[in-house]
Amino acid sequence: MPKKDNPPRRRIGFIRGDEEPDVEPMKQIDTTGENEEGQEQDEDSTVLLNDYIPGAIYDGQGNIVTYESFRAKVRKLKAEAKSLRRISAGKFILYTSLAASIALLSYGAYKKYLSPVEKARTEIQGRQR
Repeated sequence: MPKKDNPPRRRIGFIRGDEEPDVEPMKQIDTTGENEEGQEQDEDSTVLLNDYIPGAIYDGQGNIVTYESFRAKVRKLKAEAKSLRRISAGKFILYTSLAASIALLSYGAYKKYLSPVEKARTEIQGRQR
């Protein structure tokens, strides 16, 4: 099987001191000779967000919104609302039970100590005996 003439492989990484690196000269960009045709080409070659991420749009703050990120945000808001509903239902039950127990205690204290009719009746019954 004959070997093909392949160009020498370029290694990525550190260069040993005895090897001479392959250096390509830098090219200077000529910006002095711009004409109107070059500007028209730049305007025509505008790249839209939809070219990079299909279906993506910008929101009011300039953030990129995709369908997946939108659905994730909706799920997060629904979970927060569900949590708030549970918390509010728990607080309602707690405060209702506290109010009911305070009402029962105050009614019992009133009936035992402050009810003038009952107090007078017990005193009269106590004298008659």
